[in-house]
Amino acid sequence: MIRVPIDYSVVIVTYNSAGCICDCLQSLLSQDSNVSSLEIVIVDNASEDVTLENIRRQFPHVRLVENGKNLGFAAAVNQGAALASGTTLLLLNPDTIVQKDFFSTLHSFIDRTPEAAIVGCNMLDGRGAHQPSCWKRPNVWRALLEAALPYTVSVHLVTDNPDRVRQVEMVSGGCMAVRKEVFEALGRFDEQFFLYYEDADFCLRAKRAGCEIFFLPDARVVHYVRGSSSDSHADFFEYMYRSKLLFFRKHSSALIYGLVSAIVVLGIVMRTPIYYIAGILLLKKDLRELSAAHLRVVRTILGGV
Repeated sequence: MIRVPIDYSVVIVTYNSAGCICDCLQSLLSQDSNVSSLEIVIVDNASEDVTLENIRRQFPHVRLVENGKNLGFAAAVNQGAALASGTTLLLLNPDTIVQKDFFSTLHSFIDRTPEAAIVGCNMLDGRGAHQPSCWKRPNVWRALLEAALPYTVSVHLVTDNPDRVRQVEMVSGGCMAVRKEVFEALGRFDEQFFLYYEDADFCLRAKRAGCEIFFLPDARVVHYVRGSSSDSHADFFEYMYRSKLLFFRKHSSALIYGLVSAIVVLGIVMRTPIYYIAGILLLKKDLRELSAAHLRVVRTILGGV
């Protein structure tokens, strides 16, 4: 029996993703492309909803890994990548819809650009507006902008979303294509990152190893932000702050790490009473929880990440 080589292994990590995973899988399987073979590997991080039941019932042919507990995004991606047979991995969030001709566009670019080790794709929101798909390397100045300014303002100053193909510093792990040999050679994702910044860490290590990272704006996916879990806003910010500090601790001097930690703490201290007061006045429980989450992060920072 002759085995057909697999071009792409799509690795999807699910966690309480019942509301979106089936649409994502259907968009993948509806692709009309010149890709010779497509493999889908799903790693579920102990979903408590009907994610697993939906996948088994509607897509019994996909490869499904069921974790007994939530291992985090980076660890789950590594699990999926270890099982993948494709020459290229496509890391994809379950709350995405792959657009028409996605694989034709991606495959054509990768095939004619052998120097492209990592390719980032263009993520759009449900209205077709661009979402942050490329990021500038985190540094002290950008940490200050994020701490001092509202997210809706700072995000435009710390991200990069080119309208043409070009090399970039970092791309989002929400839809990232990476040659499997590169993924393995770089030691995969760092599992110290439970959620967030694992893609930034990976891209920085890739750059330091001499790899080239490209952004391909014509490869589009619609991304319904945070439709892939039941995490609250409080959880989101807690994971984000912890991972940001881990990134700086890993890649910066002790002085820079200390400075960024101080900036992050000051930003949190500024926001904490605002969230709490707003939660009381507006009778919003999630805002009070967000205030409490910020306090937990401060204790973590002061106690050492």
